[in-house]
Amino acid sequence: MKLNITMDGRRFYRSTSDQWIFGICGGIARHFGWKSSYVRLATAAGMIIVPGISTLTFIILYVLAGLLIPADDQA
Repeated sequence: MKLNITMDGRRFYRSTSDQWIFGICGGIARHFGWKSSYVRLATAAGMIIVPGISTLTFIILYVLAGLLIPADDQA
């Protein structure tokens, strides 16, 4: 089962060209027109700063997103 995430009629895909692990941050950056390094920095900061969400929970959610969101070459 793959997620079908759309915003403004555009689908969200993982990036295969701008990825470190799964390409989630690269896909978010491309979708919104942001720099991927800023998205990665915000993701790392959020993982540390956000109260109530453990790092393990964040990692599990990230891996699930990487497995469920289709890559841009599979579109």
